[in-house]
Amino acid sequence: MPGMRIGSRAQLLSQLPREQSAQLPSIGIVAVHQSYKCLLCAHQGTYQHDLILGLLALLLILHFVSDRCHNVYMKIIDSAQALGQAIRGARIALGLTQQALAESNGLSRKFIGELESGKGSIELGSALKVAKSLGIIWGAPDPTPQMVLDKAARDIAEELSAGDREFALRLAMDALKYLKTMKPERLKKPRPTGSEQFDALLAAGARLVIEGSSPHMPRWGKKLSAAWFPGSDTRNMGEAFRRLTIKRTPKMFADFNIYIKDNSLEIT
Repeated sequence: MPGMRIGSRAQLLSQLPREQSAQLPSIGIVAVHQSYKCLLCAHQGTYQHDLILGLLALLLILHFVSDRCHNVYMKIIDSAQALGQAIRGARIALGLTQQALAESNGLSRKFIGELESGKGSIELGSALKVAKSLGIIWGAPDPTPQMVLDKAARDIAEELSAGDREFALRLAMDALKYLKTMKPERLKKPRPTGSEQFDALLAAGARLVIEGSSPHMPRWGKKLSAAWFPGSDTRNMGEAFRRLTIKRTPKMFADFNIYIKDNSLEIT
């Protein structure tokens, strides 16, 4: 690069737009200067490793600039007022009037006005509908153990109603294995699955995943009147295999008259 020379950090910083230079911390300024030097040396063939150092410095710049910009320009929606401001800003950016936004969502212009003004008693479902239409979407929180159990019960009920017991059993086992890794302290009774056997399976599983991590052992669930071998739903089980299964069944399941080998669960 004929005519290029390495300037000072201050000179380099002065060439950046003011709003960008204001966001660069001191370590970012050092990274700008160092990357400039290293890439120039690499171009002139001085040292091969200078190219690597220059690229690493540039990655450092991108990290700090993007992090600072995120902190400056991203706002958490934690109140009706913040939601109203976000709605208004997105609407204006899209060139929509309040009336147009209202009509596209089947609402009144008055509702949009109250929403944008931050009225606290606004109807939540309609507010979320408007936000979604403008591309304002909340990320879901990480699932809690209760959410995992409740969803498993719903999904199992759907599969059982469709006649697929094998997949329902797989859903139950997957949910229990996941719950075991979450180390829950409490689990409340989920909605019924439509099957006494699967209700008992979830009850026994809830006790198993909580055992050792919390004194709050669930008290819901009912022991089956007849022994159930879930494995027999999908394959024939000989007498010897049944005896082995009974021997290898965790106590929490045996207490509910459910017999399934511990190694097939992989949650003990």
